[in-house]
Amino acid sequence: DGFTAADPTQANAGPDSKQAQKQAQQEQKRSILEQSLTPEALARLGTIKLVKPEKVTAVENMIISMAVSGKLPGRINEGKLIEMLE
Repeated sequence: DGFTAADPTQANAGPDSKQAQKQAQQEQKRSILEQSLTPEALARLGTIKLVKPEKVTAVENMIISMAVSGKLPGRINEGKLIEMLE
């Protein structure tokens, strides 16, 4: 009779589920960085992000890539982080 089986609660799930997925990715990224960096290096990264967010994003992605592929020799300290930022 012109009715569909579509669930009206699913119609609005698009933006919310994308937001939830994006938030989950950010959470995972932050978790990997916390495991890969010393507290001092993480604090330094946060400070630099205020001034050069694009540079920090590139370094974060590099660190995450190294961590996921198992090429990270250990936790990155502040000195090593500074080298990576240069």
